[in-house]
Amino acid sequence: MKPKLTRREALEYVRRYRAMNAIEREELRRAPLRIRARQVAHMMGFCLGMGWYTSSAAEIREVRQRWNRLREHFCG
Repeated sequence: MKPKLTRREALEYVRRYRAMNAIEREELRRAPLRIRARQVAHMMGFCLGMGWYTSSAAEIREVRQRWNRLREHFCG
């Protein structure tokens, strides 16, 4: 059985996690549109390859609403 983390170890882990998360968010934010578009295309291809399809009208509507919120947020 693994030993339990001490409070100090847990706090240090959270601090490192947050620091790495901030770095990753900044890298993603600075990524050129070409790279982000390629990443989305890869994710879509992966989903199609796994047989994950959105089929109901409610799901499609929800996804469109999310995209619209993203567009409004990033494009004004």
